[in-house]
Amino acid sequence: MDIAGFKSGLQVNREVINKCKTAISEYDIIHFHTFNPVLAWAANKSNKK
Repeated sequence: MDIAGFKSGLQVNREVINKCKTAISEYDIIHFHTFNPVLAWAANKSNKK
């Protein structure tokens, strides 16, 4: 699933982070295949446990 349309963890801007947080908050389980700092931060801020 491509939730924000970014190609690397280096694309950091408010729009990408907000898209990630919104998408992550809609699901109960999120599985990451690789570490991406932007997705990790957005997952942490999405208030999901």
